[in-house]
Amino acid sequence: MHTAMIRRKEVPTFFGEIQLKGERVNVVVENNTNPVLCNGMHEKTPHPTQKPEELLRKLILASSHVGDTVLDPFCGSGTTPVCAEQLRRKWIACDLSPEYLDWAADRINRVEEWSIEKWMQYDMENIKRRNSIR
Repeated sequence: MHTAMIRRKEVPTFFGEIQLKGERVNVVVENNTNPVLCNGMHEKTPHPTQKPEELLRKLILASSHVGDTVLDPFCGSGTTPVCAEQLRRKWIACDLSPEYLDWAADRINRVEEWSIEKWMQYDMENIKRRNSIR
């Protein structure tokens, strides 16, 4: 069993277990479940250091609640505000590059209006798919 700090409260976590209320959130990324970006993925942009949405969704679920505000002062192509929008969080995002901000705005405008549970299921299906081909 592993433990994680969630809102200053130590709670047990189990690999693959995610619950919405922050009671038990898997913030540990196992070697075989590392989120990746592939050229064929809809979220891929030309940004040189873009992070996978799956990873940001895990971090946002682990560190905030619905309605909280998420801040990304160096948002790049917008993965953090996109995921915050998907998970019903408010967000503040900025970057020095107008080109990156255009990419971010475009991605935010294309966010699917799925439930939080559907986003979590989407990520779990991607983990299963990745594990089946490794």
